[in-house]
Amino acid sequence: MDRPPNDVLKHMYFSQNSVVVLKYGPHLRNVRKICTQELLGSQKVNSFKAMRSEEVGLLIEELREAAKSGVVVNLSSKLSSLSANMICLMVFGRKYEDKELDERGFKGMLQEAFRVAATLNFGDFIPFIAPLDLQGLIRHAKSVHEVYDRFFERIIDEHLESKNNDTKDFVDVMLDIMRSQDTDFQIDRSTIKTIMLVSKHFALSTFELLKIS
Repeated sequence: MDRPPNDVLKHMYFSQNSVVVLKYGPHLRNVRKICTQELLGSQKVNSFKAMRSEEVGLLIEELREAAKSGVVVNLSSKLSSLSANMICLMVFGRKYEDKELDERGFKGMLQEAFRVAATLNFGDFIPFIAPLDLQGLIRHAKSVHEVYDRFFERIIDEHLESKNNDTKDFVDVMLDIMRSQDTDFQIDRSTIKTIMLVSKHFALSTFELLKIS
């Protein structure tokens, strides 16, 4: 069953290429299949076991040093950073600092995206007022989109220029599919960017729901 029209999500999640607003059909099923096999599959998750152990070890060492020095630690913030680092390594291939995305950071942008997406857009129900954007939601959605678009374009360019093919992250896999002529369907840069965005938002939002404030 197709999702109801949502102009905010369409603008925020890379238009009609987004898995968030795609109409049900072969393309959506294929995109979901990629996500399941290459990001959430047990084989792929297990392949990053060493990375996860290393990141946890770094956090434990940091907490140990803080305890020796008697420094107060915000554990929720540390766990949030740990989660963000693991996601960046699995999806993007390396860790990124908050400031590399935007001055609001990953968590701030996540909160802004959720705030805009959760607000009832009257234009979805009264089409003739939609172009007026009376609530400013489309403007905010486009602003979020522009931040992520610049960030993901840089990540894709870095992967295309990289000569290191020892360990393939999720972006590498999607770029291989984009360049391949043997697959039953094709994806483009917009599709790759929206999958990256949805993956990042899903993982961070799941952590925010589970953590103890």
